[in-house]
Formats: sequence, structure tokens, C-alpha cells
Amino acid sequence: MVSSLQAFTSTATSAGALHSCSFRTTISHTTNQRIGGQHAATRKRDMHNHTRLHVAPEVTNRADSWGLLRQLNDCPYIPWCVLGDFNEILCSAEKVGGLQRVEWQMQNFRDALLDCALDDMGYKGIWYTWEWGRSASNNIRCRLDRGVATLQWFDLFLNYQLDHLTHSISDHFPLMLTSNIMHPRRDRVWHFKFEAA
Repeated sequence: MVSSLQAFTSTATSAGALHSCSFRTTISHTTNQRIGGQHAATRKRDMHNHTRLHVAPEVTNRADSWGLLRQLNDCPYIPWCVLGDFNEILCSAEKVGGLQRVEWQMQNFRDALLDCALDDMGYKGIWYTWEWGRSASNNIRCRLDRGVATLQWFDLFLNYQLDHLTHSISDHFPLMLTSNIMHPRRDRVWHFKFEAA
């Protein structure tokens, strides 16, 4: 299965290293919702769910986005993966340059992930997923795009890899998720590939 979506990610770590933040989240049924600036599209599979999420860029609309994420978390026993542009960072180490992020904004994001039992998937590649400004004096880099998943998803997809890819036309970097699982109804490996571009 191959899917495309817009999503981006980064975190302060050496290039090429896999980095993990521990926070949590979950999702289920098929839905396609738009509320204000956010968008969520969820696909229910026979064994797991994956969701593409674009969180409202305006801070005033983020509570609606976190509420939508919680609403999508209606079957916590189903393996769930969420990829997308969360327009928020988990901690101040995920941002370099510009104004310092307000703590309550990051805490609201962490609370939403915790309420949904979603953990950060980590990544391989460059630490940031969004960049603005080309000169050293006005350059801002942060990890706005990421993948998060439930423990059930991690148990199902043991050999996953989330890559932060380079780009040339957007201020967001694309994400690419690849993984293999053993399908319980067959004795062969099922290949799962999810691209965010």
C-alpha cells in the first residue's frame, strides 16, 4: 500500500541518528474532516489505522485541532499511526532561532498526545522539518512535522523507519514512513509504505 500526504518533521539530534521523544497518541475509523485550519483523514485497515493530520497554524485554533485528535481516538485497542504537520513542537529543543515558544502551547500538544496514548516515532535524517529565512540572522528551524503512534502500532510494525527527506520547493520537509509486518492470515511479509511530501 502506498499513500501520499503532506507532513514534516525534525528534532535536535545528529544527522542520520534515530531520535525518540516519549509522548503518546491513538486513532481509528475512516473519516475526512476539516475544521478551521486543520484537516484529518483517517483510513481504517483490517489490522490498523493511519491518519494524516494538518493542525491549524493559528494558535487560537489549536484547541480545536487537539480536540479533533482526541475525537479520532475512539478505539484505543486498534494500532494507530498519525503523520502530519502538527504546527507545534514538544519541547524548546525542537526549535532554533526566532522567538521562544510559549510553554503552555507545547504542554497542550503533549497533553493531547498523552490523552490519545500516542508516542513520537523518532526519525532518521535532518533534525528539523520546517525552515524559514535564509540568512543566519533570520533563520528559524523547528520540528513541526512528525509521526506518532500507539504502542499497539509499534508492536505490529517492529521494523519501521520514519525519514525526514530533503526538499527544494517547500518550507516543510517531507516525511517517509516505511515498515514491514507479518500478516497473521498469510506466511509472508506485508510491505507498508507511507509517504508524506
